[in-house]
Amino acid sequence: MHRTLLCLCALLAVAAGAPGIELKGVAVKAGASHIASDFQFEGAELFSVDSIVEPSASISLRWKNSPRSRFDFVTELGYLRGGFDVAGEKVRASFLQIPLLLRSDLGGDESSIYLVFGPSLGILVDRDPGFLDRYNDLSLAGQAGLGVFRRVNRRLSIYGEFRFSGDFTNLYSPAGDEDSLTSVRQRVLQLSAGIEF
Repeated sequence: MHRTLLCLCALLAVAAGAPGIELKGVAVKAGASHIASDFQFEGAELFSVDSIVEPSASISLRWKNSPRSRFDFVTELGYLRGGFDVAGEKVRASFLQIPLLLRSDLGGDESSIYLVFGPSLGILVDRDPGFLDRYNDLSLAGQAGLGVFRRVNRRLSIYGEFRFSGDFTNLYSPAGDEDSLTSVRQRVLQLSAGIEF
């Protein structure tokens, strides 16, 4: 956990000190995530368990690259409680998510639709014992989203966002040749609302 916070602080320090980079806004948001887990067994087709809905939250910093740039950089620290339900049992794992995104506003300064996309690092911070002991501590995903914001006054904006995230890497480490399960990946649909100041 300490290493995660140090890495995030270092990243923000580099961004803040880079030529032409300036902080444009700080946002906090909360919402709900619809999570589906895909299981791949050796010699079998992809199997998806029942999806779940869990709360999520994040804080993000938006950086302006240059006055002429159509893209902003977004660094984010989020919390996601993932997992799955199987045979009436709830299995849960908690992740810190650190997306590094590009944001493009498609409208004006007072209100606009925007797009976000980029990679996201996932860090496993808590899990139920048992099967999830085989989960990897780190994962990499891709994220893409569509949002809308409206400026309330000079210092405050409100916004809503829909975002999709899909794992690039395997969450699961097979327990040797006798383990028929070869991979687990999550797909997340996230709906959230928040404020930026």
